[in-house]
Amino acid sequence: MFIFKRAISLLSASLLVASVLAFPASLPRREPMTIKRKRSPALNYNWEDSAEAAEPLPLSIEDLKILSEMRTRRVTIPIVLLDSLLPGQEILFSSSDPNFEEMIKYVLDSDSDEIGIIGFHPTTGEPLNRGVTAVVDKEKLTYGIASNSKRLIATSFKGVRCFEVVGKTWMDDTKSFYFSDVEIFDNRKELLSAELEEQVKELHDKIPRQIEKWIEWMMKTEQISPERLNRARTKLPDSPRERAIWVGSLMNPTGNAAPVCPEIRPAMLACRNDHDRLVLASAALQSSIDHLSGRQTFE
Repeated sequence: MFIFKRAISLLSASLLVASVLAFPASLPRREPMTIKRKRSPALNYNWEDSAEAAEPLPLSIEDLKILSEMRTRRVTIPIVLLDSLLPGQEILFSSSDPNFEEMIKYVLDSDSDEIGIIGFHPTTGEPLNRGVTAVVDKEKLTYGIASNSKRLIATSFKGVRCFEVVGKTWMDDTKSFYFSDVEIFDNRKELLSAELEEQVKELHDKIPRQIEKWIEWMMKTEQISPERLNRARTKLPDSPRERAIWVGSLMNPTGNAAPVCPEIRPAMLACRNDHDRLVLASAALQSSIDHLSGRQTFE
C-alpha cells in the first residue's frame, strides 16, 4: 500500500475544513427556539400585517426549484460510525451488536429507509461531520448466528447522497443508536469565480490523460487486478463532481483491492466545491504516477 506524501498536505487541509463530531453518552433533543414579535412603541405605523393582506412575491421556475431543494435537503436520520464511503461505493457489514439490530428495526418500521454512514479522521481517529446516506434494503438483510452464539445481522451499504451533520447528535429513546440532523449537499449551488471555473475545465480535461498514464504504470509494475483495470477503463462521468468522485473510488476502492491513496475518501467528502474535488483527484493521480514511475520516492 502506497501513501503519497505529496498529496498528504492537500488531503489534510481538506480534512481540517470539516470539524469532528462530538458523540455524548446522552444528549436530549432540544426544542426549537421561538422569538415573540414585538412592535416598538415609538413606531406608530398603521401597517396591515395579516396573512390575508400579504401579497405573494412572483417566483420563477428556478426559484421554485431552489425552494423545493431547500425543503428536502434537511433530514433527520440514524448515524452509523463505520468508514468514509463515496457515492456509489458499497461495503459489506455484519454485526451481532443488539444496538445495530435496534437501529435496523427502527429504519424498517419508519417512513425513510436511509441511514447516514460516517468515517473517522485518519489522524485523530475522531468521527467526521461529513458522510453519505445509504439505503437499508430488507431484501439484503441476512440473519445468522455469530461465533459467540449471538444473533448476527449481515448486509451491504451503498453510498447514495453526500451530507453534512448539522449540530450535535443525540441518542434514540432506547439508547441504542445515534440520530442527527443532516443537510444533503449533492445539489447545493456552488459559486466559483471565473478563474476557478477555468481551472475546473482544465482539470476536467487533464484527468483522463492522467488516468491513462496511471493505468500504464500500474500494469508495468503489476499492481492492478483485472477487475480494477476494467473499472479504470470505463467511461468517465461528464460532470466535474462525479468525475472527481469516480477518481476517488478508483484510488481507494472498497473490498480487497489495496488503496493507493487511503485518505482520499474523507478528503473528497470534505471538499467544498468542484474545483477542490478536481484538484484533489488530479493531485492523487499524479502522486501515484510519480511513485510508480520512480520519479518520487518515499520513506
